[in-house]
Amino acid sequence: MCQAGKVPFGDLIDDDIKLLNGKTKNDKAATYQILGHLSEDYLEKRLHDLGETGMIHGTAPFRNIFRNFFQPHPNVQKKIDEVNEK
Repeated sequence: MCQAGKVPFGDLIDDDIKLLNGKTKNDKAATYQILGHLSEDYLEKRLHDLGETGMIHGTAPFRNIFRNFFQPHPNVQKKIDEVNEK
């Protein structure tokens, strides 16, 4: 049971598959599209093993791109800096 909306998790997946509107007809592929972020560590390890160096987590290329597109409000940045100092 999903706590946030008290909707069974399977129902959420079924709804998300329907929202894909036929782009992905295979339920396994659609489920992976919805839940793929849960296996990011596995994906990044596989990419690393293949020689990739610009991962999403903990690497400068992604961080630099992200920071160029998204700048937190100064008050939020101040809190982030405080937490990072601790």
